[in-house]
Amino acid sequence: MQQKMVKMKYLRHQMIDDYNNFMNKVDQADQLRNQYRCDHWTRTRKWWWAIWLWGVQVLLVNAYILYKHAHLYIWKTKASRLLTHYEFQKMVALNWINPELYPIASDSEMDRVKRRRQDTDTSTISSRKTETKSCYRQ
Repeated sequence: MQQKMVKMKYLRHQMIDDYNNFMNKVDQADQLRNQYRCDHWTRTRKWWWAIWLWGVQVLLVNAYILYKHAHLYIWKTKASRLLTHYEFQKMVALNWINPELYPIASDSEMDRVKRRRQDTDTSTISSRKTETKSCYRQ
C-alpha cells in the first residue's frame, strides 16, 4: 500500500503564524544572553537577584545589538572593526566600575583593542609552540 501526500488548506490564528515567522530574533537574543551569563549563583540568593540580573543581561544584549546595527548600517563601519560580544561587555563593565579610568571607547580605542587582541592571539600561538617543543625535548 502506497501512501499519498495530500495538500490541505486549514485555518490558524494569526498569532501562531506571527510567532513562527518572527521568533528567530528572540532566539538570537537568548543565545547572546546565554553566552556570558552571570546569574548561575542566584539560586541560593534572594529571588529579586535573579530578576535584576536577568534585566541587566537583557540590557547588555540589546545594547550590543544596537551597537552592531548602528555601526554596520548607519555609520557603515567595517565588520572587522567592531568589538566582539565579549569585548563589548568587558568595556561596559569596566566603565561601570571606574568611568574615569575606563572611558567610553572612541574609534581609536576600538582599533587599539582590536590590535591588542590580534597581538595576544599571535603571542599565545607562539608561546604554545615553544611550550610544545620543550615538552617534546624532555
